[in-house]
Amino acid sequence: MKLGFFSAISLVAALTGCDSAVGKITAMFSTKPVTAVIGAGLVIAVDSKPATVFGRDKCPAADPSMQQLFGPTSHDGESGCLVIPPRATTVAARVAINGQITDETWRVQRTDAKPSQVILRRPDGSPVIAYDDYLRANPTAKDLRVPTLALNAPGCVANGPDGKPLHLPEISAGGRFVIEKGSTFTSECFKREVAAQ
Repeated sequence: MKLGFFSAISLVAALTGCDSAVGKITAMFSTKPVTAVIGAGLVIAVDSKPATVFGRDKCPAADPSMQQLFGPTSHDGESGCLVIPPRATTVAARVAINGQITDETWRVQRTDAKPSQVILRRPDGSPVIAYDDYLRANPTAKDLRVPTLALNAPGCVANGPDGKPLHLPEISAGGRFVIEKGSTFTSECFKREVAAQ
């Protein structure tokens, strides 16, 4: 999820334990509503299952200060973001559930106590929750995302049964190759994606 400048400062404060400098910056801006941005492809929980979310807005460029704090973002200039302006009461979302895309209007809620915090509710009134957060809150829930082998992922180490690095052929999407039994892969070689069910 990509956040607006002030939301991200609040997030930094929460993640860093509110050290004094970040705490002061947060205190200056946390009383004002901010524009929140959710990048295309966020996976949320819908009826305990993963669903992918897209918006209809162009993703704004990151504030230079944010880039210094967090580095460049992958959504700058792309389309498909959900942009939630400070005074918005609803936002249009496209939700891919079980291989079907549904257009939804989500209700935007902010509180007077924390106007920089945004709470989103689906048409049925259920809160929008990131799938990873759902899994953390429900430790017995099964992760229904499909693991995908990504051999070019940073940190991925793939070795054959002899312990030597695998050298796999370049293949086009949908191509096939055989990996010998006994080959090993580090966890960085796997990413979880939502599969059409």
